Amino acid sequence: VCTQANNSVGLRGRNVILTYTTVEGKGTLYFSNKNYSNLDSDEKEDFMETALQATTRTSLNAKTKNKVYNFIAGQDTPVTNAMKYLQSDASTDFLEAKKWFDPFSGVIGTILGVLCVAVFLFTGMSILFDVCYLVLPGVQAILERGEEDKKPFGVSKEAYYSLKDSERDDEYKNVVIMYLKRRMVLFIIMAICVGYLISGKLYDVIAYFIDAFSQINVK
Repeated sequence: VCTQANNSVGLRGRNVILTYTTVEGKGTLYFSNKNYSNLDSDEKEDFMETALQATTRTSLNAKTKNKVYNFIAGQDTPVTNAMKYLQSDASTDFLEAKKWFDPFSGVIGTILGVLCVAVFLFTGMSILFDVCYLVLPGVQAILERGEEDKKPFGVSKEAYYSLKDSERDDEYKNVVIMYLKRRMVLFIIMAICVGYLISGKLYDVIAYFIDAFSQINVK
């Protein structure tokens, strides 16, 4: 287990992370957090995946195997939480599925990128159209065409109700600010989703939800 784990990230000598020593017939497993912290995120995943897989394949008894597994997994729970499937032969082989998916990840990434650009483009156009409707009386007259009680085509509900609320209230309120407040939740959700897509953390999000649901016991 130690050899395979250390070799997976090319560590030798004093730089190894996992070591096992025997003194007077008593074995002790050591984990160097100092050396582990020098790895980048991909190397940490490779190391933990190799170490945990090697542990499950050993001929150790179940009690010792679980003890070794939990010791290694507990050194970096954010990484190993996505690998808990290794503790059960019947559980979902999620990481292996990811490996099968990797050849298509470039195409999927391109599609997601195009979707991101499309979403931002159409959202931007929608916001621009809404702002023109809110601040330009001429645009309002053209879109409403005498039907003031009906939302014009292409105008969002947030823009329409912001304008009506500003007209109904005796106290002056900036209609654009009212509109932006109503769409703030949408902006935040979009920023979070696109941020995950750009940073490549989409897999981590999926792993989190799979790990969360895997803890639900079905009776």
